[in-house]
Amino acid sequence: MNDIDLLGEQTDALIGVTRDLAYSGVFDGQGFTIRGLNINVVVEYTGWPIDSWPADSTCKGLFGYIDNAEVKNLNVSGKVYCQGFAFESAGIVGDSVNSRILNCNFDGTVENSSAMGILSGICALSSNSAVEQCTNKANIMFTGRYGTVAGVVASTGDSMIAECANNGSVTYSFE
Repeated sequence: MNDIDLLGEQTDALIGVTRDLAYSGVFDGQGFTIRGLNINVVVEYTGWPIDSWPADSTCKGLFGYIDNAEVKNLNVSGKVYCQGFAFESAGIVGDSVNSRILNCNFDGTVENSSAMGILSGICALSSNSAVEQCTNKANIMFTGRYGTVAGVVASTGDSMIAECANNGSVTYSFE
């Protein structure tokens, strides 16, 4: 019914924090804005094997995981910062499965400083999903060894990306 200001309160998870708790259903932002997103996750990386890795909680965004969902008509601004081993991070959705993201916009920053990472402004991972009429205005920055970095969607499998735009910068620094 109104814009929401998260006041920059730091968090490491919001909606759909694990694959088992993925958001399903319809989230219609009705054109309103969620401001002050502040995801900040730092996990110490000690190399392979990963003994203490928080299994199934590496997707970060306003929505970490969505499955059989529709997220539409939503504007989000803020920052997503992840550091550690392997994060899939984005401003709107970390991991989308069998879902649709429509008319969503993100403005701010998405930064990942990790050995591996997949990051973008709208959706990091998209599988059997559609991302349509979305715009990224955020600066996307990856520093690490192995990364997939993009403005709108970084990695896809059997997905459709249509009528989207990237108006932010995308930076990949090999470390």
